[in-house]
Amino acid sequence: MKNTKDLAGNARVYNYTTGGIIDMGAYESPYNSPLEVGVNNIIYVNTVSHGSGSGKSWNDATHLLQDAINTTGVQKVFVAVGVYDVPSPHSFVMKNGVSVYGGFDPKYGVNTLSDNRIMPDPMDNQYGSVLNGKNERPVIWNVYSPTNTMSNFTVLDGFTIKNGAGAYGAGIHNEYASPTLSNLVISNNKAGNSGAGIYNKSSSPMIKNCVIHNNEINNTSTGAIISGAVIYNIGSSSPIIINTTITGNSLFAPVAGISLGSGIYSYGSSPKIFNSIIWNNLKTGSPYLAGADIEHEGNSSVIVKNSITQGYSTGNAGDNNLININPLFTNQGQFDYSLLDVSPGINKGDKTLFIGLSSETKDLAGSDRVAGPNIEMGAFENQHALPVHFGKVSASLKNNVLLVNWSTESESNNNHFLIQISEDGNSWKTIQTVQSKAEGGNSSEVIDYSASIPIQSAFAATLMLLVFGAIGNNKNKRFRVLLSILLCCAFFISCQKKDWLQTVEKEKILVRIVQVDKDGNQTVSKVIRVANNQ
Repeated sequence: MKNTKDLAGNARVYNYTTGGIIDMGAYESPYNSPLEVGVNNIIYVNTVSHGSGSGKSWNDATHLLQDAINTTGVQKVFVAVGVYDVPSPHSFVMKNGVSVYGGFDPKYGVNTLSDNRIMPDPMDNQYGSVLNGKNERPVIWNVYSPTNTMSNFTVLDGFTIKNGAGAYGAGIHNEYASPTLSNLVISNNKAGNSGAGIYNKSSSPMIKNCVIHNNEINNTSTGAIISGAVIYNIGSSSPIIINTTITGNSLFAPVAGISLGSGIYSYGSSPKIFNSIIWNNLKTGSPYLAGADIEHEGNSSVIVKNSITQGYSTGNAGDNNLININPLFTNQGQFDYSLLDVSPGINKGDKTLFIGLSSETKDLAGSDRVAGPNIEMGAFENQHALPVHFGKVSASLKNNVLLVNWSTESESNNNHFLIQISEDGNSWKTIQTVQSKAEGGNSSEVIDYSASIPIQSAFAATLMLLVFGAIGNNKNKRFRVLLSILLCCAFFISCQKKDWLQTVEKEKILVRIVQVDKDGNQTVSKVIRVANNQ
């Protein structure tokens, strides 16, 4: 018993020599105080423990993610935004039948699956809930057996998987494990031999609404055989890949070695790929070499439908694939893999091929997955002829001045922007209007915008606009005089007290940009939290 290991590779009995007692189940915990499941068998995880740290509610959240997954009776684990490092010297291990969801922000009322969770962002790998391999080991390690397999009822949803390292599988390593992997950004993982993004051995995970980018295999050993920088399938694996964007991954050729499939490589396996984009994956530095996107051997059969590939073709026109046709990402250089309005992937997906699609399904950005007559290829749904495509948005507070910066990738029929602030993400106040810089409201170039707003005057200015509007719209002289007196009193009070922005805790200020076109239609940027540089 002394040297026995649990399923995660930890000692089967912690403190064995001093009388340690074995835990129930397949996993051993080193902690004396067991976690508690809350209502609906949920355990809550935050970057720092709260309250009792039992995990039974957000007020008592634990910081021990792996222990939460291992707890007896847990069915769901809710994980708040923040970075969670692998529990060195081990990886995170999923548990059969347990669903792990990220993107919650209880501080701002994002508490349940019915709320709009903060989804991972390919443009910012610190955004949302992040699982970090620290460039030491695989981020997720799911190793099961032929008699004890992991099913699709096991879920990982709403995370960035980054900085994983391992010979066979750096981001997610699956053996006899077929979890549902949804709303993930899998990036910056490096493998020595195969499966930098996902390694599947006798595994058939469902992969949907994901971006897999910037993963790499670079083995300089002479004669090395490397394959599958994105997804590696072996041993009769049959993953299903739906509405996923696979781009910018690299496979570097070893000296006198063999390199196979910088995108998806399969040996004796049968992946199915629907409504996806596999583009600009580099095989020895080129996206145009055979096998740069998809390569398979050993009686493999690959199904690809309604997808964009760089060079791979099924040879069947009825599969409705687009071969070597640029998907026209909004800004691939900035890792913005949403589609331009003129992209050939717009409305070219097939709703019937999206398993589990409903009116409530969201894309990776949290927008409606079905926004038009059909769904888009890839992880992002174009909201169709939006007047503005936003670039990066940032906001900071310095010397009692709110500094807001944003850019637009393109503008069409645009009129102006509203800078809005909120404390809870539900109630928003407009504090400044900024006119479009685009000539005639139209532009296909990047335009930068900025605004400096003294917070002392934000409330007073809003109040004055409201009251003067009321005065101008009322012809009663007595009413105008009375309202003017009220205005003076209100303005005096506002000078004596801190305005709305000042009464809000600095770290709680949220900002968004609302674009208004000439017809009154609006587009809203993503919500950001103000950085406090006071």
